[in-house]
Amino acid sequence: MTDLKKEQNLFGRIDWISLLLYAFLLIAGWFSIYSAEHKIGTITDTVTLRQMISTKFEAGKQFYWIMACFALGIFVLVNPAWYYNKYAYAFFAVMLFALILTLFFAPSTNGARSWIKISSSIKIQPTEFAKLAVCLALARYMSHNNFSFKNKEDQIITAGIIVLPALLVFAQNDTGSALVFATFVLAAFREGLSPLFIIIPVLGAVLCILALILPLEWLFFWVTAPTLVMLAFINRFYIKPLLTIAVACLIVIFSANMFVNQILQPHQRNRIYAMLDPTIDPKGSGWNVIQSKIAIGSGGWSGKGFLKGTQSKGGYIPEQTTDFIFCTIGEEQGFRGVFIFFVLYIAFLMRCIYIAENAKDVYTRIYGYAYTGIIFFHFTINVAMTLGLAPVIGIPLPFFSYGGSSLIAFSLGFFILLKLHSEADKRFAV
Repeated sequence: MTDLKKEQNLFGRIDWISLLLYAFLLIAGWFSIYSAEHKIGTITDTVTLRQMISTKFEAGKQFYWIMACFALGIFVLVNPAWYYNKYAYAFFAVMLFALILTLFFAPSTNGARSWIKISSSIKIQPTEFAKLAVCLALARYMSHNNFSFKNKEDQIITAGIIVLPALLVFAQNDTGSALVFATFVLAAFREGLSPLFIIIPVLGAVLCILALILPLEWLFFWVTAPTLVMLAFINRFYIKPLLTIAVACLIVIFSANMFVNQILQPHQRNRIYAMLDPTIDPKGSGWNVIQSKIAIGSGGWSGKGFLKGTQSKGGYIPEQTTDFIFCTIGEEQGFRGVFIFFVLYIAFLMRCIYIAENAKDVYTRIYGYAYTGIIFFHFTINVAMTLGLAPVIGIPLPFFSYGGSSLIAFSLGFFILLKLHSEADKRFAV
C-alpha cells in the first residue's frame, strides 16, 4: 500500500505539460523522418502503420528508438533523483574515457572520428552523452556550498569540466559538436559568471564575420574606431579598458582571414564562405544551402502537403532525415507548419527554463539551464544553417533528426530534469 501511494505521488508530481510537449515533438519528428524518406518505389503514397514501424526504413528504426526512450524515461522516473548527483563525476569520467577511445579507434566518417561501431547496424556517438555528462558534473560541482566565481580555483575547475571534453570532441574533427559545449556558459552566467564571458565571444564572432565580408581598413575606421570613440566620450573613465578592447578588436579583425584561410581545413572554410555567399560554389559547398532555401521557400503559406514535397522527393537535399530535416517541414507544411513547429519548440524550452528557475535546490537549477542551453543551441543552429544563416556544421535537430544516440541522449537529459523536478522537496544525499 505504501509503495502504491509513493508511486502515485511520484507521477502526480511530474510536470505533465513538459512531458506532453516532449511527446508532441517526438511524434512530429517521427512523421517528418517518414516523409523525408518517402520516395517513389520505396514507400507508397498511402501512410500505414506497418510501413512506419518497418526497420527497412529509418522512420521504422526511429520508432523503436522512441519506444526505447520512453522505457528509459520510466526507468529514470522510478529511481531516486540523488543517483544523478552522486554518480555525476563517475559518469563524466566514463564519458571522457569513451571520447578518448573514439579518438583513437573510431573509423573516419565524413572526415570525423565520432562513431563507435557496436554491430553492423548499431553505432554510438559518445559526444551526445558527453554533453549530458557535463550537465551533471557542472551541476554537481557548482552546487556545493562554497562555490563562487570569485574563487580562481572554482573558475579553473568549472572551465576544465567544459573545455576538456570539448577539446577531445574537437580533436575528433567534429567542430560542430565541440561548439555546443560553449552553451554551458549560460548556466554559469545564471550562477554569477560575468556577462562579459558571453558578450565578448559574440562580438568577436560578429567581427570575424564582418572581417570576411568587408575590407579591413573600412571595417576598422568606419565601424570599430567610431564606436570606441563614442564610448570614450560617454565616460572618460573607460579609456584604459577601451584601449584594451581596441587592441583585441584589431587582433580579431586582422587575424580572421588568416585563421579561416590558413588554419581551418578546406571543408570547414568552404562551409563558412558558403554561408556568406552560396553562389560562390553553387554545385559544391553552396549546394546544400541553396537547395535547402529553395525547398523551404517553395512551401509558401500552407505547404505542398504531407509526402508531397517535390524538392525532397527529387533528391536535391542531402542528409534529409538528419541535418536537413527542417527542410521537409518547411516545404510540406509551409509557413503555418513552421510556425506551429516554432511554438512547440519555444514552449518546450520555456517550460524547461521554468522548471530550472523554480527549482528548490541549486543542483536542479544548474542542470536545468545547462540542458536547456544544449537544446537551444542545437535548435537554433540547425534551423539557421538550413536557412543559410549559419555554417553547415552537421548537428541534429533535437527530437526530429534521425539517430539513436542523439535521441536517447536528449531524452535521457529531459527525463532526468523531470525526475529532479518531481523530487524537489527532497535534499540530495551525496
